[in-house]
Amino acid sequence: MKLTLPNPLPKGTQRLYILCTHLAIGASLWGYNIGILSSILVHPGWRAVLGNPPPSTRGLVTGIYYLGTLMSYLLVAHPLADYFGRRHAAGIGALAICVGSVVMALAGGEEALGFMLWGRVICGMGVGVVSTSVPLYQR
Repeated sequence: MKLTLPNPLPKGTQRLYILCTHLAIGASLWGYNIGILSSILVHPGWRAVLGNPPPSTRGLVTGIYYLGTLMSYLLVAHPLADYFGRRHAAGIGALAICVGSVVMALAGGEEALGFMLWGRVICGMGVGVVSTSVPLYQR
């Protein structure tokens, strides 16, 4: 009895599946970054690192993300997508989200709040680029 495997997908179809998966993940980053913060704000470790911040500081950490997103929408996302193309802009936005996440992960010591705020701004800018370029590329 001879076992025959189905023909593998053509290379173009494989690339299409990988690209669509990448874009779907990129589109979900907005909700993930918003949803995960509520559990971080009440985590005892995070509060200890930031010196048990008052509600106004926690609100600043939450709101500054939207400032980064707004700056990205107004100043960065469209020129970046027009110059590099939608696919590359989505990759650059995802890279910015990774950089912002690393900056937030490095938050510690006396500058913990500054690292957290800058990381949130960078993540917001990355999400602004991704959420602008991915839906246009998927059309």
